[in-house]
Amino acid sequence: KRLGDKVPRQSLVLGADLTLDLHRREATVRGQTVQLTPTESRLLYALAANLGQTVTTETLLARGWAETEDADPSYVWVTMRRLRQKVEVDPNRPVHLQTVRGVGYRLVASLDQPAPDRAADQTPSPEVATGG
Repeated sequence: KRLGDKVPRQSLVLGADLTLDLHRREATVRGQTVQLTPTESRLLYALAANLGQTVTTETLLARGWAETEDADPSYVWVTMRRLRQKVEVDPNRPVHLQTVRGVGYRLVASLDQPAPDRAADQTPSPEVATGG
């Protein structure tokens, strides 16, 4: 069984602000379409196949640079940084592309965090919450 088998063919919705279409190598961030490089797509594909779980830097290195003899772990770091610039609302405080220090990276869905402008509609009124 290969790592990418679990990735859905349709778009992967990771939150109110982020949708990935890995087959078209696109991300939609706050309604804006962003193109992904083949390497960025391969890393996201490996992370999406293990959504919510940590994927080691070594695994990502093997997925992103399989053809490269002397691939260096810093390649992963640089590419993840570039990906955050593309897909995170605030790249310095990533919600979706999380670093697990000393291990690797994790792709996280944030469906429980509505976009700030919609947060008001999502809060149940006290009457509904208490049933009275």
